[in-house]
Amino acid sequence: LMAGIVIYLCAIVLVRTYGSPAEDDPDFEFFRHKFHNVPTAMFTLFEIMSSPTLQFYREPLGRHPMLVGFIIAFVLFGSFGMNGLLTGVISESIIDKNQARIEEHRHERESKRRLLEQCSNELFDELHNGEGRVDQKTLIDHKDDIAMLFSSVGVAFPTYDLDHMFKALDYKSDGWVERAEFVHGIVELCEDVRPM
Repeated sequence: LMAGIVIYLCAIVLVRTYGSPAEDDPDFEFFRHKFHNVPTAMFTLFEIMSSPTLQFYREPLGRHPMLVGFIIAFVLFGSFGMNGLLTGVISESIIDKNQARIEEHRHERESKRRLLEQCSNELFDELHNGEGRVDQKTLIDHKDDIAMLFSSVGVAFPTYDLDHMFKALDYKSDGWVERAEFVHGIVELCEDVRPM
């Protein structure tokens, strides 16, 4: 939009300055062809900005130094403007895609986390002693079930860490693990599902 406005304003200046040359001007045909009206001048400026090859303009520019200065300034600022515009559009697109990827990854982690909490609760229901807690020995005996819980949810967790995990789950150090400790501990020990 900004580039369009700049081209439009520059086209108006060129049409008013060079759009109606005197008939005895040696560059009469050139100016009538290139700067006769605003749309034609805008197209000419767009051509110059997108591909600044001035071979065709050499003779008329040689006879009109003010036009030379105008075209040089337009090409320089126009090129910088277009580069800035393209860079901005590309950067914004990359940032948007990255944000979408981060958001998708966060949703995936959240859904894995909820599933892990649900499966942990179900496993605890199978293991507990009727009083809502499990001893360390039962956890060690069911190490394979807990490892299977991680793999079923699709969470990476090294099996050799399970023994250390059982000690970490016993926050009170009384040899027993309650439901809240079990579920919270399993979820927190899995890096794949920690909140971002």
